[in-house]
Amino acid sequence: MNVGSYESIFTCINEKQLTLIDFTDYANRLLNNGKKDLYQKPDLFISIFTQAERLLNPDVLNIDVSSFYQVYLENEQVFVQSIKSKRLPVIMKNILAQEKPKSLITEIINGLKSLSKKPVVISIDSPQKWLQEASKSVKGEGEISLSLDEIERASMYIAEFLRSFSTLNISAIVIKESENTIFTHDELLERYQPITNVAKHYKWSLGLQMDTCLNPTEIRKLVDFCLISSLTFPELTSLWEEGQAIGGGLDQRFWEGQIQTGTIPKTGLLFGKIPADAEPETVLSQIQNLRN
Repeated sequence: MNVGSYESIFTCINEKQLTLIDFTDYANRLLNNGKKDLYQKPDLFISIFTQAERLLNPDVLNIDVSSFYQVYLENEQVFVQSIKSKRLPVIMKNILAQEKPKSLITEIINGLKSLSKKPVVISIDSPQKWLQEASKSVKGEGEISLSLDEIERASMYIAEFLRSFSTLNISAIVIKESENTIFTHDELLERYQPITNVAKHYKWSLGLQMDTCLNPTEIRKLVDFCLISSLTFPELTSLWEEGQAIGGGLDQRFWEGQIQTGTIPKTGLLFGKIPADAEPETVLSQIQNLRN
C-alpha cells in the first residue's frame, strides 16, 4: 500500500477490508482516566495512542487536530480574553496562528510515523464548525448566525494552517462537518475551496465526515471520499457496488455489540468512532469479529 496517497487505499476496497477508527477518546478514558493532559504532552499522547493502536490494529491512523486547540483554549484564558472582542473569523485566525498546539501536533505525527508505516489522516473541524466552536469557547455564545463569506474566510485560515503539515507525508485531510447548518453541502463545499486547493497542491485526498447524509453519492462529487458512520453495512455495500469511496458501519451500535457479525463486509472501507465509555471486552470482541 502506498502510504502517501489515500486514493491508493480506495483502489483496494474491492479486494480487502480497510478500517479507519477514531479511538482517541476511548483510549484516553481507558489508559489515562480521561484526563486531557495527553493533548499537552506529546510523549503521553504517543504512548496512549500506540497502546490502543496495537490492540485495535486499524489500517489507517486518524489524528483529530481540533481537540488540541480545544484543550489549548481551556488552559490559555489570558489569550482567550485578548481575542474575545474580535470578529469570529479573526478569532479563528488568531487561534490557528498559535505555535504551541501546532508544534505539539507536528511532534506527535512525526513520532507516530517513526513507529508505524500506516497512512496517517488528519481530521479537522470544518470552517463552519470551527466558527461555531470559537463562538462557544471564546465568546461564550450559543447558537450563532454565520454567513457564507465568513465561512469562506475561515476556510482560508484553515488552508494556511494545513500548509504547516506539508512535509509530514500525511495521506489525507478529513473535514468534520457540523450538524447545525442552514446551508447545503454543495454551498458549503464551494466555500471550502481554499482547503480543496491546498489538498490538491500537496496531493492529499480530501474527505468529508458527516453524522448523516441523505445523498452521499452527490457529496462524493465534491470530495474524494465520505465518512458516514451511521451508514449500515448493507447501505455501504450498495454504494461500493456503485464505485463510491465511502466509509462507515462502525457506529455506536456496532461497538455495543448490537450488529450481527454475519453482516460485516469482508471488503470495503469501514469507519467509525469508539464511544469513550465503551466496554473494553465488547470492543475487543467486535475487533475480533472484524478480523474474522
